[in-house]
Amino acid sequence: MAYLNRKQRNQLLQNQIDENRVGMLKALKDGRRRVEMRIIEAARNERFATVRRIRDGIYKDIGEEYKRLQGDLDEWSKDSILRTSKVYHGLAAADLLATDDDRLASSFAKFSAKHNEEYFAKIHPFNAEKLAAVNVHLNPQLVRMAETDVRALRTATVDALREAHIAGMTPQERAKLLRGKVMDYADNPASWKFIDRSGKRWKKNNYFDMLNRTVTANVARDTYHDALADEQRDLVVLLGGTSAESHPACEKFNGKVLSLTGQTPGFPTLDEYIGEGGFHPNCVHSTAYVSKDFGPHRKLIEEQGGEIEEVRDVVEFKPAKTIKEAEEWAVNNGIADKADYNKLSNIDVANAVNSASARMVNRYGKKYDKIRAAKQTSAQNAGTPMYHHARIKPDGTSTHELVVNEGYFGRFGSTDEIIKNIAESRADQWWAARNIEDLAVHEYGHRLTAVKMYNARKGEAFVRPGGIYDYKNLGRYASSNADEAVAEVFNRYHQDGFIKDEWRILFNESSEVAL
Repeated sequence: MAYLNRKQRNQLLQNQIDENRVGMLKALKDGRRRVEMRIIEAARNERFATVRRIRDGIYKDIGEEYKRLQGDLDEWSKDSILRTSKVYHGLAAADLLATDDDRLASSFAKFSAKHNEEYFAKIHPFNAEKLAAVNVHLNPQLVRMAETDVRALRTATVDALREAHIAGMTPQERAKLLRGKVMDYADNPASWKFIDRSGKRWKKNNYFDMLNRTVTANVARDTYHDALADEQRDLVVLLGGTSAESHPACEKFNGKVLSLTGQTPGFPTLDEYIGEGGFHPNCVHSTAYVSKDFGPHRKLIEEQGGEIEEVRDVVEFKPAKTIKEAEEWAVNNGIADKADYNKLSNIDVANAVNSASARMVNRYGKKYDKIRAAKQTSAQNAGTPMYHHARIKPDGTSTHELVVNEGYFGRFGSTDEIIKNIAESRADQWWAARNIEDLAVHEYGHRLTAVKMYNARKGEAFVRPGGIYDYKNLGRYASSNADEAVAEVFNRYHQDGFIKDEWRILFNESSEVAL
């Protein structure tokens, strides 16, 4: 998929808005039909005008139909959020491939139910305080519509009774008069003037049209930004153009490069744009990833005068055939300053450690000072596949070593047996690892958190009282201490692509980098 231009991105968003509108129109058309049937029911009941119990029952039934419509629109929200978030999750991955030729884009977690749950929780209309735009609650609007219908029926009843009394009508004539007034209202209820009975004629800029555009645009933007943040990307350009009716914030920031996090010097932030009124209701401005390695983007960045930090080249893992080759590959590709796998008996273990460590260093930029193999066979250490050793110096600097334990791996006759043992430990809820690479990712979590965790033990306020965080879903190993908890959080993040907010907070407070 090529990198889309502004016109193509605007059209992509419009396509999503149009597609989501289809489901909303169906829900509204069905809701209108049900409400009209309740009103017609009132018209056909000859005792509607004279028996309060009957009137109150019909008023209640009308209210129930609006509650049912609320449920239908709730289902529409879920469907539209899933549909749109899938598209924009894929767009983020495609943009990285098109601009950075990023081979790591294939590491994007496959879009799943977990992604949809997270976006639904963030963007659903009932959680409007979490939206970039303002409140788009449904309930007050539906309540007003129900009240309009009931008020119209009450007015028709009072008018019919008054006219019948003045004219001296019989009960049958009075009922016929009321039936006519109610049927006239049922033909075109004031509460539904924004849409015709067929669902084809749609009054522009009505509440529900605004709701569809706002929710769709917010889902698209938040999904896209979250996916970029997961891949440590920070710069986007605001797209959408301007017109005579554009919001001042959209005019000011349109075409500007923005920083998602504020961590890239020289650029205004996305929060600044939103703070001045950007992404308002009905706003269809969107963003696109900006890469310093993509020719057109480099020019855009230079014109805006922003500062871009150079990033290291992506290391593409290549499996070694011998232990010596594995050692040389780790050093030559910047995974570690030194590598000693001499005590390992299985080349697959060395390759798995190199592969996982390369992915981590590519993403986070922190290498090891040394990776080495050791053979620890004591009862205490034989069950430990790997461990991380950090030395914190008095001047605040540190060294980091990854130790691969042949005492554990050497117990097995084949790689398959190793992986089976790891999987059995996961099934027993001991750890989150599924394979050898996951074990190495866990240790890299220690690499990123060792310094802050050490300083916490020296008195900085990090270590929390037991019970605040529930580590049970991470495995029993995570429950042993805070160090293992944050490393298992890191491991699960790289397996699933998503973690609980409290786990993310725990890790970010403990790490040199943020998830």
